[in-house]
Amino acid sequence: MNCSENYYELIGSIEAYPDDAVTFSRPFNIEKKSDKPDFSVSGDRKISIQMKPKSGSLKESAETSVAGDSYEVTVSWEVERVTQETYLQLETLKNSTNHLIVRTFGDGEMFVRAVSDGYEFQYEEGDGVISCTLTIRNVTGAQRVV
Repeated sequence: MNCSENYYELIGSIEAYPDDAVTFSRPFNIEKKSDKPDFSVSGDRKISIQMKPKSGSLKESAETSVAGDSYEVTVSWEVERVTQETYLQLETLKNSTNHLIVRTFGDGEMFVRAVSDGYEFQYEEGDGVISCTLTIRNVTGAQRVV
């Protein structure tokens, strides 16, 4: 088993797209990490995630095994100004599978495709700040949108 890790700091924004609002042109099992993601979104179902400036990061771990390559992508951020809408957004992220577009400074856009059994979102509150962690396990990792 072989592992490697990529780490991206300074996330500018995160957008989440509910799984049932996204249509992909290729099945997940034939898509490769190097492929440009090809998808369309029906309706205006984008969730622009509230985030404290300079609090976001994206970490990608790759693992190679007999079954092939797999990736674990962890996106973390904090929320400072908490409103009722913040809690609704966090519960939506927790209770449904969402694909992500993460915009990083310098690296551009990264797309993270999610599957329901490889999707986990958690948040906890402390000192007036909510810390969020979204982990997605898939076969393509974070794909650069070029």
